[in-house]
Amino acid sequence: MALVLSLTGCEEMFVREIDFTAEKEPEMLVLSGSNLIGLPPAFQIFHSFFFGHTPPTPKNVGGVSDAEVTIRVNSGEWMQLFPSSANGYSYSRLADGSTAPALMPLDTVEINVSHPEYPTLTGYQVMPDYVNGRYVSIHVQPNFWVDITIELDPYQGNEDDVIGITFTDGTISLTGPNTKKPLTLQITGLYSVDPVFAKAINMSSGGYYGGMMDDPLFFPASELQQTRQIHLIADAQWGGRNKDWYNHCDLKSMTLNLRAYTRDAYLFTQSKRLLLDREEYLAPPSDIEDADENIMQDILDDLKEVLGDQEPVQVYTNVQGGLGHLCGHSNKALRLPK
Repeated sequence: MALVLSLTGCEEMFVREIDFTAEKEPEMLVLSGSNLIGLPPAFQIFHSFFFGHTPPTPKNVGGVSDAEVTIRVNSGEWMQLFPSSANGYSYSRLADGSTAPALMPLDTVEINVSHPEYPTLTGYQVMPDYVNGRYVSIHVQPNFWVDITIELDPYQGNEDDVIGITFTDGTISLTGPNTKKPLTLQITGLYSVDPVFAKAINMSSGGYYGGMMDDPLFFPASELQQTRQIHLIADAQWGGRNKDWYNHCDLKSMTLNLRAYTRDAYLFTQSKRLLLDREEYLAPPSDIEDADENIMQDILDDLKEVLGDQEPVQVYTNVQGGLGHLCGHSNKALRLPK
């Protein structure tokens, strides 16, 4: 351990500048296509950059504004999409300036992107269905955690879809005998110990499956073949404040989102989570210590800062002839009952 600790301070042992030359590989088209049920299809088209050649800058993201982008839905007529006026590489308009019809549950979407300078890119996706559900109970516990039970209806979409539960809004208001005005705190995490979340890849902290704002808690859609209740905990981090100063808590707002992801959308989301190292920032519920923390992990984190990422995360791709993703998801919001 002493040797490892000493090495963390010897950056010169690991950092060395070398000359690197390589034959430039052909650039490829890159598709960004995450589409939502109920909205018209839209896609962004880029091109890849070979390592060490023409790196992108804030003004040069590799957007392609002159590609030929055609799509069809449910094996119908092919429709050509054109860039919007606001963004030269975001394709969402038909020739007359209108948008294509909104995507519906279980629609099949095909895309073909061609350009004289790059290989042709193609993709295919079957859209998911909506997830229907409702609040069963919501109440604030004595430790000011918000205890939530929701009930979900049987899922009618693709068998390999994945359900994701997220929160996008939540606030609590606290008062006490010696407080002049209420203290309002934002909900910062959604947690659960429901074993259904063990059947998908989820972040965890302090023994709880969890996610921050807009971070889904996933489980397979195959687990939703019949009506199911799921127990959740919403919590606000206290940031050093003393809970003993307060004796009453009101839940002021709460919005849960019930989402269905195609399997491709789920895998793409997971690859982004790994790339951004989201789990590193997930704190356990307030008053719960993170049992995963230990000195060896701290040492490994220090080494990572010195050495950098030795195995870069590859972002998921599911298109042919290029790079990128064609994905689909649905969303229904559950807002706090009045």
